[in-house]
Amino acid sequence: MKHALLLWMVGFSALTVHGQHLVLDPTFNAGTGFTAPGVEALAVQVDGRILCGGGFRAYNGTPLFNIARLYPDGALDMGFAPTIEDTLADGVLALLVRPDGGIVMAGEFEVVDLLPCGGLVHLLPNGTVYGGYGSTNGAMLFSLALTPGGELFVGGHFEVPWGATLRVFNSGGSGIYTGSGPAPFVLKAQPDGRVVAGTNTAPTVVVRYLPNGQLDPDFTSDVTGTWALVRDLTILPDGRIVVVGDFDTVDGQPRANIARLMPDGSLDATFDPGTGFDAVCVAVDVMPSGSLLVGTYSSTYDGTPLQGELVQLHPDGQLDTSYQVTGLNEIHVLQDGRVLIAGTWTTFGNSLNTGIHRLMPEIGTAVPVAGTAAAPFTVYVDRAGVLVATSGGGAAELHLFDVAGREVRSFRTTAPVERIGLSGIGTGVFVAMRVDERGVRQWQRFFVGG
Repeated sequence: MKHALLLWMVGFSALTVHGQHLVLDPTFNAGTGFTAPGVEALAVQVDGRILCGGGFRAYNGTPLFNIARLYPDGALDMGFAPTIEDTLADGVLALLVRPDGGIVMAGEFEVVDLLPCGGLVHLLPNGTVYGGYGSTNGAMLFSLALTPGGELFVGGHFEVPWGATLRVFNSGGSGIYTGSGPAPFVLKAQPDGRVVAGTNTAPTVVVRYLPNGQLDPDFTSDVTGTWALVRDLTILPDGRIVVVGDFDTVDGQPRANIARLMPDGSLDATFDPGTGFDAVCVAVDVMPSGSLLVGTYSSTYDGTPLQGELVQLHPDGQLDTSYQVTGLNEIHVLQDGRVLIAGTWTTFGNSLNTGIHRLMPEIGTAVPVAGTAAAPFTVYVDRAGVLVATSGGGAAELHLFDVAGREVRSFRTTAPVERIGLSGIGTGVFVAMRVDERGVRQWQRFFVGG
């Protein structure tokens, strides 16, 4: 097929694993966005479409109720329209995407598409109801996790059975465990099938469950404070765990509202936030570079004034930068390093109050680390429809991502010039990323037209 290919190149300088500052992604347009009270939950499908849950009543002027699906460019997917009835103010509080494309939705609602479901429902990929999970009758369900083995963990406050705060279902939807105790605000599954939870009751503020729902005896964490709650956590590739919330100490050491734990739950002392955050933190995720993004209501971090509610930290806990963000509830880092942020009237800088934005690495703002300079990395598309990538040579990985953040090509190279076929990848904006053996990352962007 003959392509009219236009190079739409943004010359990212060589970036190390630190310092990828963020700006608004111009390829994402939410229009007027979500109405208040905004977005409480995000999940991203394999095809890049974005699931949003919350208490909103419209998106970009189109009426809808508590659940929406967006295309990767921010347009509303009108074909996805489950009808939620008998909802309370918070609506949808948790979302996850199953490996088969199905969607699990939890929160404060009673009926979806005429099915009584007690705040927990399984949808097909097109948004129609697949089924419920028996007599859950959740008064407020606000956390979900799915293990590699198919066990579904659901945290919150259940009415049936009364007093239950955790239920586990097998891959067929049958209940296999019901527990009481502190209700998990957040649940995250590890690759080995164990599930880490953040709660609001010391000394079990951070716990880990086995796949059958029982507490893991090999995990012990001591998180304390006036409120002692963990609102969010992220599991790092090496198994360590970053937790954020409202707490003062971990293992007796001062840790104001953020800490990194070892895989066994003990404090990782190599992550040093100094005096930390001066107010509660509500969200955290990790960038591909290892940097952390934290959502917080704090005005300072380690004594340094913050510009807004989104804060970027180096992997060792040192402050990188902060962003003029308001109304932040959710942070979701995409595979290609772009970032979704969402919440209640969420703004970024002088942007419109849309409730959701997508951010991307800023051009040429990274601070190089000594000894990691890289030769210029350029890309262009020739008339044959082939992407020509030129660098200084040496062993490296080349990755191509589409606008949805999906990886469409990936391979290792040692050649100073690579020719990459583009057949079958579609049209639109793409990102070429080169990662050398030292971890230096370089980006170029290009546009493929029809």
